[in-house]
Amino acid sequence: IVQIQNRIFEMVEAVAQKNQKQALDLYYDLIALKEAPMKILALIARQFNMLLQVKEMKQKGYQEAEIASQTGLNPYFLKKKYIPQAAQFQMPQPLPSTPLKIPLF
Repeated sequence: IVQIQNRIFEMVEAVAQKNQKQALDLYYDLIALKEAPMKILALIARQFNMLLQVKEMKQKGYQEAEIASQTGLNPYFLKKKYIPQAAQFQMPQPLPSTPLKIPLF
């Protein structure tokens, strides 16, 4: 399972770098290893969720040790992998609060 998680991490890294070919190559490697597409999707979603948590905590001023403790991540991988990867993604901006005016016929 470690090999699968490493490939998922590499796939998300490729997405962050907008390297579609590498991301798809890694996906097809996982398919060739007989991994179920839904399992791959779940692991990708988990990875993005973890990156979002790391990014939010970092922006709120949490120390790395506290982030590692709360997320259960290894402090070394948090510092060397997760924080740099999370920094590559932009947080979505809230939608304007102005109501949409849709004409009714």
